Amino acid sequence: AHGFTSCHAAQTVSKPGHVFEKDCRMAISERMINADPPLNNPENEGVAAEMFGNSIETGPGLVPNEGERVRAIRGKYKGRIGYVVNRTAQMVEVVFDRGGWKRLMQSSIAAEVTGNGCATTPSGRFASGQRVKVVSGKYQGQSGVITGCKVKVWVDFDSGDRRCLAQSSVLLDPLCDARPLPPCTPPHAARGPSATTEDAIPERAAPANVPESSSSPASSSCASRQEWGDSPEETVLDALSALGAGWELSPAAKQRLMAAPCVIFTGTVDTDARDAVVVDPPTPPEEVHFLALQFRGRVVTLSPRNGSKYAPAPTRLSLGGMDLELVCTKLGSVWQWYYVVASGAGLPELRVAEELQRMADFAAVCPVAKRAARLQLLVSPVLPAHMLTLHAGEFEVIDDVVAGTQCATDGCGFVPEEMLQRLVMQMGVEPSVQRGACAVQARVYAPGLGVFKGMLVTKPGIRQIQLRVSMRKVARSRMPYECADVATVAIKQIFPRASHARRRATTKLSPMLLNLWRALEVPRGVVDAYRKQSGVGKGNHAFLVGVCDPFNALPEGTVFAPGVPGSKAFVTRFPCVKAEDGRVLPLATERPSEMSVADWTWLNTLPFGVMMFSVKGSCSLPDMCAKGDLDGDLYFCCWDSNILANVCPVELQSPDTIVGHEGLSSEPTDLQSTGGAVGTGPGCASSRTDSQPASDSATRSEDPSAHHSMRSECAFDVASTSSDSWLRQVQSHLSNASVVEQAGMVGKLYYAWAKLVRERAGGIRDADSLMVGQAYLDSLDLGKHGGHTMVSERLAFLLNQRTA
Repeated sequence: AHGFTSCHAAQTVSKPGHVFEKDCRMAISERMINADPPLNNPENEGVAAEMFGNSIETGPGLVPNEGERVRAIRGKYKGRIGYVVNRTAQMVEVVFDRGGWKRLMQSSIAAEVTGNGCATTPSGRFASGQRVKVVSGKYQGQSGVITGCKVKVWVDFDSGDRRCLAQSSVLLDPLCDARPLPPCTPPHAARGPSATTEDAIPERAAPANVPESSSSPASSSCASRQEWGDSPEETVLDALSALGAGWELSPAAKQRLMAAPCVIFTGTVDTDARDAVVVDPPTPPEEVHFLALQFRGRVVTLSPRNGSKYAPAPTRLSLGGMDLELVCTKLGSVWQWYYVVASGAGLPELRVAEELQRMADFAAVCPVAKRAARLQLLVSPVLPAHMLTLHAGEFEVIDDVVAGTQCATDGCGFVPEEMLQRLVMQMGVEPSVQRGACAVQARVYAPGLGVFKGMLVTKPGIRQIQLRVSMRKVARSRMPYECADVATVAIKQIFPRASHARRRATTKLSPMLLNLWRALEVPRGVVDAYRKQSGVGKGNHAFLVGVCDPFNALPEGTVFAPGVPGSKAFVTRFPCVKAEDGRVLPLATERPSEMSVADWTWLNTLPFGVMMFSVKGSCSLPDMCAKGDLDGDLYFCCWDSNILANVCPVELQSPDTIVGHEGLSSEPTDLQSTGGAVGTGPGCASSRTDSQPASDSATRSEDPSAHHSMRSECAFDVASTSSDSWLRQVQSHLSNASVVEQAGMVGKLYYAWAKLVRERAGGIRDADSLMVGQAYLDSLDLGKHGGHTMVSERLAFLLNQRTA
């Protein structure tokens, strides 16, 4: 029968009351079987849709209507739940609750019974104001009213408690009259600086040290900000359609776009003919970023089409009557240029630089190369469900811990245990991941605090998210902003990962690591034997995320790695191009004298997947491991007895004895001071300028309004933040061909280093290998911290040898 042909079991209807094959798991009423026209009539597609729409438990192969909720029952996305936004003869397009959009075979989905089987909203979800009863889980039997509905539902129980529950665990309460359902509000209507709804930011109790007035969600003043237009997504969409891009959108496809968290237009541009722009047909993005959420529907991402990967970006483009202004660039598999529609197509004119300044004080970041790198934080991609909204009062900024002259907590803050569970639950991850989560890598965007990047590890006994000063990459905004008390958190990764359940890495060992072991005098036979052993999934190593000791009690030079056996481990980080990048560190296996029994017991409850570094000593322990930090770096940890028995660690060199400074050095520019210097060696305190020592009074201040001293480095007056000169400087920097070519130096230097290591008898200890390796490390930092490269004659000779 039409609509059933993709079922696995043969299905025929010969008479009323016929029972389908058992594998189909169908329940059909006699009324449907006696339907006119008969069920096996090809014209009776509506019967299958009616069965599906009534939420009767059916089998695979039925044709759902748009808006129906479905569950993937096989394949890569098995177990995921979402709602149908479009269908074809054999496929359905599904938007998952966890974020993302996929096209699936009809045979791979089944009806998802939501609530008591009655219709909820056009998207298949519950709505605020409905009375529900919990039918499964910890709160089974309790009743209450829905006060917020996103991926999950917030329910105010009659007992006074408030909980966030999965939609599949609640039913519409049959004991009360169902109130009329409000119109379904697409997610994009509750985002950006003009967005605040109960669904977007559920009310929650204020922390103890936060005034009650500041603990509520963003006020309605955010929603009154309408200068960007009511629907810029549709306006830009219509303008691009009229451009003749060669694509047309069906009403269902357009509805799917409008239901997505944001609309990001992508395309290509010919760098030889700057106006030759081709925009691809828009689809709901699987990942979103903060820039797209803020500039609703105005973000266009382009990449060069003429084959030149390292082409300078045009600062301004005209497209379909719209003026596009360059904001930032990012190098991935292709070079990506991010533009914002500033005007045209009937849209209100937008001052891009001013709007960016409302997010954070980007104008104060110097040098210009570092400012361009900080703007890249706005386009860090995450799943839509991983973009969360909190109140700024749920954060506090704390000092870093200093080890000697170095920052020992660079990039690592803390999050309360209960709050981490709440955040992970709102993301809709699997229950097993939710239960084991102990750390997340995050980006925090808060106009009243700044832009932060780093790790948040769980810590008992705190009530607010604690952000380190070293995590703040851009200072707080100095311009008025209606939603200054709102903070957006983008969760990049959750730790431990699913791969950590195996307690060992199964990936192939990197040649860089094998070269490091040989430089540390591990016999070749031992290295080859371990490489073969690890190739079949029996290696005694794993990649663990680095975090700091939350109690500041671990002994100097030790690490705590739950689940790692033995008393010591080999630790390094990629890239590791010097012999001193690999360290053998003792593991804390007994309770330190300065740590309480309760804290030690809590530490031992943490899952496998994290490595806690001691913050004591005269130098930063992560920095000793290949210049690492704690903002999300993964550390290679090996506990194999044969490797540990043969490793001969190398002592750290002093700055005066480091080879390689003559290879790649820094030449200060007009906008560069000591903060932008590059070419510093691994023996120096730090080659970063993000993390100032905590002794600096500016960075030690817990007041979020305190700015880094980097403002004084700027060569231009930033007193007037309404000026767009700072963005013009970034655009000029990104369109400079010599600057863009520096990005290509990274790959050239790496391959030159790898060739030298293979060919020279000294391996990574060879003088030329050391020089090229140091130049490779410096080239990685140039894009982050600015500077101008000067290649020495010797280095140029080695590079020319490789290309020859």
